[in-house]
Amino acid sequence: MIETHYECPCLEKCPLNYTMSIIGGKWKMQIICALNNQGTLRYNELRRKLDGISNTVLANSLKELEEQGLVVRTEYLEVPVRVEYSTTEMCDKLMPILEQLSQWGEEMMGGNRMKLISWNVNGLRAVMGKNFMEFFNEIDADVFCLQETKLQAGQIEMDLPGYHQYWNYADKKGYSGTAIFTKKEPLSVAYGIGIDEHDHEGRVITLEFEDIYVVTVYTPNSQDELKRLEYRMKWEDDFQAYIKGLEVSKPVVFCGDLNVAHKEIDLKNPKTNRRNAGFTDEERGKMSQLLDAGFIDTFRYFYPDQEGIYSWWSYRFKAREKNAGWRIDYFITSGSLADRLAGAKIHTGVFGSDHCPVELELKEAQ
Repeated sequence: MIETHYECPCLEKCPLNYTMSIIGGKWKMQIICALNNQGTLRYNELRRKLDGISNTVLANSLKELEEQGLVVRTEYLEVPVRVEYSTTEMCDKLMPILEQLSQWGEEMMGGNRMKLISWNVNGLRAVMGKNFMEFFNEIDADVFCLQETKLQAGQIEMDLPGYHQYWNYADKKGYSGTAIFTKKEPLSVAYGIGIDEHDHEGRVITLEFEDIYVVTVYTPNSQDELKRLEYRMKWEDDFQAYIKGLEVSKPVVFCGDLNVAHKEIDLKNPKTNRRNAGFTDEERGKMSQLLDAGFIDTFRYFYPDQEGIYSWWSYRFKAREKNAGWRIDYFITSGSLADRLAGAKIHTGVFGSDHCPVELELKEAQ
């Protein structure tokens, strides 16, 4: 029997952290550990044990575990029907092997990893009524960054046990705004980039940790007919100077909706969007300038030629259904962090906003 704390949502004490990916995620591992410790459990008993899991996630996880041959479902013809779950003999035999593999894997992969998520939610109150908390709990990020929260102070209360919350609001109501939720308390927090012209729209939050800065940013859109392109160019220069200034003391990870598709493979229809906001030569040139200054587009670091993976789709013309999208949400890091990059993802299957979340995994500093 595995000695693990299956009621702990972060699983920090579980010896199977590394093999969660083999089983298929945090909640599946917690289900197996709960059954392994408790034996047979009914559905509602499982849900009580796994505090924070939604009905949808539990039902889907159990179904997948059955298909993998790790959990068995037994029905008893009673009124009402009684359904119980238990681990299979194969699962019981696998667990000691997975525990050993996990210990080996952690050593080989350089220990713990830091998971960061960024999501332009296009109105946090709206997405809270959809699937935000389900995704938040399932992904279990160490740092969770938001853009376009469209909030003022006091308009929402987030119950996020284990997380410190930092918010930056625009002066204009219902506009822009950013937030960061982090498990680890930062050494310092800064709002904006220290230039009054740019610091009234709640676009930037900077957290300082021991070994890195983490910055979330919502880059200004150049707007229809490029009415704000001139301002956007000023913003780009000033923001890059801000990031380079941080980098003097330690490496930087910044993320968010940067409102630019850098290369033609970063949007579905490059030819018809040549002079549209987000794909002008000027905006793309500023991104090239940033990367040439020593920064890494982490998704392209892992997938340099990948096409058809986007992070934003217009609400018009069934764009998401047709996958007529743009990749405009990024994790960008200092070049000195290259050896710590462990993975990058774009969660195209997560709905609730016109954007989807993007992810970065960093290896622990050696």
